[in-house]
Amino acid sequence: MSHTCLDQLRAQSKWKWSDLDDLDPADEPASATTIPSRQEDKDLLLRVLDRVPRECRELWRMIVAGLSYREMSLRMDVAEGTLRVRVLRCREKAVAARRELLERRPGDGDRNITVKRPPNRAEG
Repeated sequence: MSHTCLDQLRAQSKWKWSDLDDLDPADEPASATTIPSRQEDKDLLLRVLDRVPRECRELWRMIVAGLSYREMSLRMDVAEGTLRVRVLRCREKAVAARRELLERRPGDGDRNITVKRPPNRAEG
């Protein structure tokens, strides 16, 4: 017989848990370039929002305002299940936009630069 709950509790006991307030700032990584600043995060978020459709931004505004999917579906005159799928698709679009922006982020060095090259054409 499987004891999934007990297995999870045993697995958690192997972790050393610490309160965030007790952590020493000296234990953090020395390289500040690997940790983006809050302003960089905000700038990235705004750039991602610029790349997603207006409908996605409106859906997220309603979610942030605390509306349930039922309330949102009534406002938009859309079935609740359809609305959930739309939110999922918007999340996927945002993830793709974020990934694209991060690949082209300046200052990351050559490792994340994507170069588009024209297709090879046969000389004739």
